[in-house]
Amino acid sequence: MKRLLCLALALAAVLAGCGLVQRAAEQEPPLRLYYCYAEAEIGPYDGENGALGCETDGLISTEATVDQVLSRYWKGPETETLRRPFSGAVTVEQWSLEDGCLLLTMSEETESLVGFDRTLLAACLVKTLVQLPSVESVVLTTGQEEIAGGIFNTALTAEDFLLAS
Repeated sequence: MKRLLCLALALAAVLAGCGLVQRAAEQEPPLRLYYCYAEAEIGPYDGENGALGCETDGLISTEATVDQVLSRYWKGPETETLRRPFSGAVTVEQWSLEDGCLLLTMSEETESLVGFDRTLLAACLVKTLVQLPSVESVVLTTGQEEIAGGIFNTALTAEDFLLAS
């Protein structure tokens, strides 16, 4: 009888532990993927994110890797009211992470983005990627020296963007 009681208590402890692990995994915050509103008339432009909207994907959390986030991000938004802030030709050719600073080397096609379009691209990527615990800032570059200054080749955080009207 004692043996059966000990076995039952051990089984109860194991099952309770499994429930705690499952609940902790369920509480892992989902990663917000930031995109532009598809049209100016959509979305609260006077809200906290201005020209940007966001969506979550139940499969991507803040514990995802940079590769996982970039792969999911490049698939584009599932919400019809959102759009990617770049054409299909823009890609991340490589990335590296050092001391909390994520360096994204973008494809040459990124150079065709100018002004506000370049700012929107940077804002969407930065606001998405700094949610990862290992990323404090993001630097976007194409490896071209003539783009030095401005929004590229600068360490950016989510607080660097004010995109409201």
